[in-house]
Amino acid sequence: MDASTAASTSHRASRPISRRAVLLGSGVAVIAAGGGGVGYGLLRPVHHTDAAASPPADLVAALAGEGALIERIDAAVAHDPSLHRVLAGVRADHVAHQTVLQAAVAAYAGAPGPSTSAPTATPTTPATELTRAGLREREVAAGTLAAARALRLTGRDATVLASIAASEASHAELLR
Repeated sequence: MDASTAASTSHRASRPISRRAVLLGSGVAVIAAGGGGVGYGLLRPVHHTDAAASPPADLVAALAGEGALIERIDAAVAHDPSLHRVLAGVRADHVAHQTVLQAAVAAYAGAPGPSTSAPTATPTTPATELTRAGLREREVAAGTLAAARALRLTGRDATVLASIAASEASHAELLR
């Protein structure tokens, strides 16, 4: 190896890792882990056999929260179509969360049947909440709430909500 090859090799090795590379790599890892947790929940459904068992309130509330996030994303895209590109993947994640949570709630014997009513639109959403920054605040709050709910639950329900909390955190970073 000659001196110029050695110099260029050592230059590449000493180059610092950028913040963007770290955030991107972390985001990919979080999304992959979240997808794995959600996939595990879908592959191995649990049926609670206690006839009186109702789904935990935290699980039902998380399901309602995902619906609200989807509605907020739809309203934001309607308000500012340029957000569609960034929010398409985030919305798809929330639909997946909603599907997993519906399955988790349905696994309880005392669970209500699926709702056939149309989602209720919020009467007036302030325009500031329909911006990238407003949506980011919502994702941060949703992630914090999902993590708190996961701590109050056990087993697969806790795992699903912990996975969703990690996903919400990655959404918040994406919207930064």
